[in-house]
Amino acid sequence: MSVKLLLAVAMTLLLPTTTVAKLSKERCPRPEVPTTKPAAIHMPQLLTALKAVQTDAGEPAYQVDAGLQAELEQIFSPTKVTTKMEQFYAMLFAIQNSSPLPKGITHTLQGEAVGELLIKAAVFPDASFPQTIDKVRFRKSSLTPFYEVHFTSTQVDLPVNGGAGFHTWHHGMCQHLQKLSFQNPFSFYLKQLENGDLRAYKFNNVLITGEFGTRGLIDIDLNYVELIHVTFLQNTALGKVKARMAKKEFEINQHSWFLKLITRIFPDTTKQAIDW
Repeated sequence: MSVKLLLAVAMTLLLPTTTVAKLSKERCPRPEVPTTKPAAIHMPQLLTALKAVQTDAGEPAYQVDAGLQAELEQIFSPTKVTTKMEQFYAMLFAIQNSSPLPKGITHTLQGEAVGELLIKAAVFPDASFPQTIDKVRFRKSSLTPFYEVHFTSTQVDLPVNGGAGFHTWHHGMCQHLQKLSFQNPFSFYLKQLENGDLRAYKFNNVLITGEFGTRGLIDIDLNYVELIHVTFLQNTALGKVKARMAKKEFEINQHSWFLKLITRIFPDTTKQAIDW
């Protein structure tokens, strides 16, 4: 018996079913691309903002040279199919490689200057997210850099795709990703895969709110999942999103202990449009 079938049988025995109406695949909204589009940027202003970022000790955080500028021009090229979210993580991966600061040490950056950099890069729908950044800690690495973002509030919410969210058909159900919540602080690692795709992974304190679950042999309804990693697929607005049930799901909604055990061990991955 396969692992999936074993889990399905076990959960059928232990979980109550729901009476939520099933939505056919044909009726599930499926935007192939985000409604929000990467904005045109002014590269000289971006480079000026980048040069202004300093550590809490007053040291320049980044060194701008021709190589970095060329890389940033590629990331923000108006002809490239991408998303604001991918641009955000791609820029963070690129600029830390240009830092004159030593590797293997966690450095703290001034939040106001980082926020201004993100505003000039136009990697968020508006200035509300960048303006809540209190400080950023990062550890330089050519392979797996680390970032930790601290806010001036306990949590920052980002409705995705202009508030419309993203739909995808998965597990016999129309899944609807609606909002990302970043708790203070949130952190992640970055890695360039062998095929060139960028992955943001080992997320901590990122909650996804929406309508998720399964339909078929068993019916399960969820509202909260934790983000584990996102792999951005080159030259598309798509990503592979890996997530698992969040602790908040069990605090807010009633589920069996077995579901909690299984979903913490076996996270789920979907291929879908992803942005904020």
